[in-house]
This record gives sequence, structure tokens and C-alpha cells, in this order.
Amino acid sequence: MISFLPAGKILFPIVFSVWVNSNEQKRVLCCLGPRGRVEGLPKAAARRTQSVDEYIAAQPVTVRPKLEQVRAAIKRAVPEAVEGIAYRMPGYKLHGKAMLYFAGFQEHYSLFAASGSFFAALEDELRGYELRKGTVHFPLAKPVPVKLISRIAKLRAAGIVATGEKPLPGREKARRKPAQ
Repeated sequence: MISFLPAGKILFPIVFSVWVNSNEQKRVLCCLGPRGRVEGLPKAAARRTQSVDEYIAAQPVTVRPKLEQVRAAIKRAVPEAVEGIAYRMPGYKLHGKAMLYFAGFQEHYSLFAASGSFFAALEDELRGYELRKGTVHFPLAKPVPVKLISRIAKLRAAGIVATGEKPLPGREKARRKPAQ
């Protein structure tokens, strides 16, 4: 038995091809565990995932529940958002525009908002979290701030809807006068 696979949990063995770098490909033995999740997949395999379920399953066991909570909070806040993988991480689009992305790391998970416009509106609530250009870092040691993540998702959605109603500067179409 391979050391990174938990004993007694193998349902279906799977072999993945994982790109180690641009020139080298390596085969990795994994398995489908309980609830159909991939187990034993090294972190490098998360780089080429095709779905949000695969991405979360490829994360360390300590990070998975946090990412599931982030995912659920975003889905509840903006149910019409379309989920997918972009930039090698789970993300959501609304009306074809990037809304939010999230990713897991060794000591934190991040919410990438594709805009820093919500920082001012949530200044008090964001105090205590590390902030960078449209990104919020949440430590793994603290509970997931579900309400805050929901508010961020709703603010981003409102911003997308608001900009979607206005024409972009310089792109207004001149209306023709009807022929007489």
C-alpha cells in the first residue's frame, strides 16, 4: 500500500498523469474514496483540475472543509453565478464577468475578488485580515467568516450588475434620427 493513501478507504484506484514541470510528466496513483472524492492526490495535481470538486479534493484534508464553506457561502449569496476553474483555482462569473475566486494554501485560504472596490465598504469587518490588491487572506486557524464572504460576494455581484447596465466610456452608440 502506498503511504499517502489512507488504509481501508480505497474504492477505485486511479492513475493520474501530473506535469511536474514543463518538460517532465509523472504518473501518480490515487483512489476514489468515500463520497467519490479523489484521495492521495499530491498538491501539484491541483494545478490541472477540471472542476471545483476536483480542486477541493486535491487540497490537504485540513483545508477542504474551509474551502467547502467558502464555496457554499458564495453559492448561497449569489445563486445565479456560474462556477468554474480559471487561473487554476475555483471561481465564479456573473453575466460573463469575473466575480470571485478562492484558493487554499498551507496556512491560509484566499478570496480573490477581481476588484478591490468592496474594501472601503467593509473596512471594519476586514480589520484583522491580511489584504492585498483585491485579495483577502483568511487564516486556517480561525473559523470561516461565512457572513463576511457572503457580503463580499453580494457586493461584487452588485458591482457587476451596476457596471453591466452602464455603457463603457467611449462606447455609447449615437442614435440615428428616424428617416422622414
